[in-house]
Amino acid sequence: MLDPQILRSDIEAVAKRLRDTRGFRLEVEEYRKYEEQRKSTQVQKQAIEARRNATSTQVFNAKQQGDEAKASKLMQMVSSEDDEHKSLVKKLAEIDHKRDDLLLNIPNIPHESVPFGKSPEDNAEVRKVGSPRKFDFPVKDHVDLG
Repeated sequence: MLDPQILRSDIEAVAKRLRDTRGFRLEVEEYRKYEEQRKSTQVQKQAIEARRNATSTQVFNAKQQGDEAKASKLMQMVSSEDDEHKSLVKKLAEIDHKRDDLLLNIPNIPHESVPFGKSPEDNAEVRKVGSPRKFDFPVKDHVDLG
């Protein structure tokens, strides 16, 4: 699976490289849609978590000062956001799952040194070490040997 950070940094270059080398059409807009949904949902979730943390500190301070009524009211505020937080966590997991499904179907990007080609004849031989072995007996297939 490709690193999502590569796609976030320059998705157009990745799409072009995959199209040119692999003949693969990357769904750029679909990926961007998932990323935008993920970002906005994560921001909302983190805002709730920040409010909960700040309120928890206020609850602690109210309890230290002996103000149980204020502490109780603040605790109710924290618990009232629990359902929204849980739904955002679930939504974020669903978005991540859809995005990961898209990412799993994207092939790896070939190295820049790999030549473009559509058939084995387009491959360049970089080096050749030794020569193929010659046998004085008929060579069997590995399946036949097994």
